[in-house]
Amino acid sequence: MSATRVLRRRWGLCSIVFLAMAALGCNPRDGHQDTDSTPTPNVAANDDALPELQLGNKSTYDSVLQESRGQVVLVDFWATWCAPCIQQFPHTVELGNRYREQGLRVIAVSMNEPSDRAKVLEFLKRSKAHGVSSLLTEYGAGSAFVEAFDLRGDIPFYRLYDRNGVLRYSFSNEPEGIEHCESIERIEERIQQLLNEEMASPPLQAGGS
Repeated sequence: MSATRVLRRRWGLCSIVFLAMAALGCNPRDGHQDTDSTPTPNVAANDDALPELQLGNKSTYDSVLQESRGQVVLVDFWATWCAPCIQQFPHTVELGNRYREQGLRVIAVSMNEPSDRAKVLEFLKRSKAHGVSSLLTEYGAGSAFVEAFDLRGDIPFYRLYDRNGVLRYSFSNEPEGIEHCESIERIEERIQQLLNEEMASPPLQAGGS
């Protein structure tokens, strides 16, 4: 396949993704709209500690996944300007709290602009997301983010990796037409499944016992 045809296919995917975002109220052009009117459960009004928020890119994301080997990893792609993301995020935090001791790590990757760092931090603080490893990328809301993370659907979009770092499941509000993607209602079921699986043993080195 020629490079031109590959590029056209990538841009076609980006167009589909952002049309879906617009339909669900997750249009990147709405990135500066105030979402404070959306209620956030479990608000920590007197907690001054700031959650973890790392600035980075796809390489940063890959490094976090690599250091998480041995854990089941749930990744939540979201943004503060995406109403469905805001509504679903408390459940992401709850899952992290519920299954952390069993070996679940939750990573939240924000599609906000880098300049929105304070806004993202404030939302994470109000959501009591202190146990979530959060990443704000350099890409912002645009095709660069979609291509870097190879997103196949609208946000919120989720990925679930097993203890060996293998991507096993993806989840979306509208999984139809997305390969190997399931409804978000199945996230907890799949987390339980992967937590019950044992990590594969590394192959023996030559001459090893």
